[in-house]
This record gives sequence, C-alpha cells and structure tokens, in this order.
Amino acid sequence: MDEFETVWGKDYPPIVQSWRRNWQRIIPFFDYPLEIRKVIYTTNAIECVNMNLRKITKTRGSFSKRRGAQQIVLLGTEKY
Repeated sequence: MDEFETVWGKDYPPIVQSWRRNWQRIIPFFDYPLEIRKVIYTTNAIECVNMNLRKITKTRGSFSKRRGAQQIVLLGTEKY
C-alpha cells in the first residue's frame, strides 16, 4: 500500500484514502491469482458499460426505427 501511495498518491489522493479506510475489505482481492483478478475487474468494466447503455436508452423511451437505437448505443459507447 505504501508503494502504491508513493507512485499514485499525488495523482489520485481520493483513491489512496479510500483504500486506506477500506484496506481490510480490499486485501482479500489480492489473494486471488492474477487471472481471476483480471476477470473480476473486467466484469466490473462491462457492468459499467451496460449500466450506462441502460441509462441512455431508458431516457429515450421507445425508438421508431432500429437505426435510431443503434445510433444512440454507438454514441454511448464511444468513450469506451
């Protein structure tokens, strides 16, 4: 944790503070092999994209044509 703070603390102080406060909840994550950890954080990223797409499409109600829905989804995924 100290090494992480030395490298990233100046750029991301809220993350360092959060990790320090929740260290007992975070360290079990590091007990998993690297391959499993990659799946866990990749899954979180996918869930984030799905949540944002649901948010985008929910506010539009319905689409009269498929092309409209495709364009909204495309625009919503450009930042990823």
